Amino acid sequence: MARNSVASMATDHPRARKIMEISARNAAARGAQLSRLSELEAGVAKAYERRLPKGSAADIAPGVLAGLTLAALNVTFRAWFSRGEEDITRSVDRVMKVLATVSA
Repeated sequence: MARNSVASMATDHPRARKIMEISARNAAARGAQLSRLSELEAGVAKAYERRLPKGSAADIAPGVLAGLTLAALNVTFRAWFSRGEEDITRSVDRVMKVLATVSA
């Protein structure tokens, strides 16, 4: 259930669906969201960096994982929104299943 916590917290926000609707319809709103993506990715990478062991891949691993994490969350949110689901858990499970399949 831990993998659902970030997505669930975001979609539990009362205006989450309305924000997604605005972003889907308005290029300027999408642009505003994207303008903050690099800042968000840097923060996620720093969190990974603190938790990963140091080694030869340590210089790029946090960035790779941060990018993958945010991409997976983006796909999850879009699937949840486009399907009109109340609970995001099914979308999370679908995305995790695809990731498990391609990484095997």
